[in-house]
Amino acid sequence: LQQTNLKRMLAYSSIAHTGYLLLGVLVAGKTDQGYGPVFLYLASYTVMNLGAFGLVSLLAQRADAGTNLHGLAGLSRKNPWLAFSMSVFLLSMAGIPPTAGFAAKYLMLSQAVQAGEIPLTVIAVLCSAISVYYYLRVLVYMSMREPSAAGAYQGGRSIAAYVTVAMMVALTLQLGLQPDRWMAIAKRAVPTSSASAELALIDSLLVVARAEALKLEVTSGPVDVGELVTSVVATGRM
Repeated sequence: LQQTNLKRMLAYSSIAHTGYLLLGVLVAGKTDQGYGPVFLYLASYTVMNLGAFGLVSLLAQRADAGTNLHGLAGLSRKNPWLAFSMSVFLLSMAGIPPTAGFAAKYLMLSQAVQAGEIPLTVIAVLCSAISVYYYLRVLVYMSMREPSAAGAYQGGRSIAAYVTVAMMVALTLQLGLQPDRWMAIAKRAVPTSSASAELALIDSLLVVARAEALKLEVTSGPVDVGELVTSVVATGRM
């Protein structure tokens, strides 16, 4: 909650998102929706995370001066497009409609309620409510604080990076506005065999764990993937 570096904040918050995924894994076999909500959440998480870290790379300056909260101050006035894009990704991570994060989290929590996992659902909702604080704090700095000269956006980045961010913004909003369509795609993508579905899900979670390990290595030094997976599982069981 006290993290002021946007890159580290996004990396650490990914562990919480993996915990939500584990809730979906727990209840997948108890409802007719199966692993559909889990794969939809994975897709939503991938899109908004790629967009957020792509945007961080646009803002990054020497010694990460552009990625701390003070460096982001007044970004909505210096570059409204980047501020809007970051707002979409952060609101999606917080689970605010009409974004992909809201649709995916709503479907997964609804499935958990149907499966009778009320205590775990309440814990997940409380954790999600707490996360709103540190996501909205970034929005406050971007929109309501005076720009700082030290963290001024320099511009001059590649067109490809802007195009990538724009695509992720569009997908984040589309997933949020048309969740039923993407849910149907997710159900078709899930193997019919429950054993195959579980193996596919484990592979997906390992990919996420390796990605988080790489992010944490960038921000905090070498990380053991096994320890990261163990901590994620422990978080999911709390």
